[in-house]
Amino acid sequence: MKRHIRIIAYDRPHYLRECVESLKKCRLLDRFSIAASIDARPDGAHNSEVVAIARQVTADVRLRPRLGCNKHVHLNFQEAVREEYDFYLHLEDDIVLAQDALEMAIKFEPMLRDRQDIKQLAMIGQDIAMDEAYRQHMGFKVIGGWSNAWGMYCDRESIESFLREIAGDFAGEPTWDCQLTELFRAKGWSSLAFALPRSRNIGRRGAHCHSDEAFGHARRRTWSQDLIIDLHKYREP
Repeated sequence: MKRHIRIIAYDRPHYLRECVESLKKCRLLDRFSIAASIDARPDGAHNSEVVAIARQVTADVRLRPRLGCNKHVHLNFQEAVREEYDFYLHLEDDIVLAQDALEMAIKFEPMLRDRQDIKQLAMIGQDIAMDEAYRQHMGFKVIGGWSNAWGMYCDRESIESFLREIAGDFAGEPTWDCQLTELFRAKGWSSLAFALPRSRNIGRRGAHCHSDEAFGHARRRTWSQDLIIDLHKYREP
């Protein structure tokens, strides 16, 4: 089984550092190969600090010309197919993972493989209270016509479908993740989402937060890492 994590990085060392630190703490990391793809700055150079941070988790650091978000993602999807990974985790530099994220991804691989309508496992999940989160720790739901890029786990067949159905190289507007959601709606595809999130978006822009209050709420959302930290406060219902 070839499982792979592709870190998609830009000129944002302050984000990538948190992303990489979370990845290093993930259980079952040794079951995945890892590569980092780094987009160039507008001047064509690469941030040396970003490269150094990426090399903490992989020697496979791929320095790209200036591509921009959409073309950058498209290129990495193409490589995922060409390099024949069975399962592929798309991890952008402003996403942090919970310690059990990879463990849960592996657990739900059979559903990704066997259900033709489910095209991705979305690491993000519902916004629920801690006591409810404990009861639903292993819970999930299937959401139709919806996709999410905040830690996206797919099998190779799904990546091939994305490349086949979206013309060109995801160029233009809207952003690639919005194009993907539009495709999910048009095709009637679904995502598998956890009741309790296994990822967080730590970027204000990426989290679509237009105020300090909204961004603070996004950073405080209950997720599995909170549950691990506060587990001693709860008992089996």
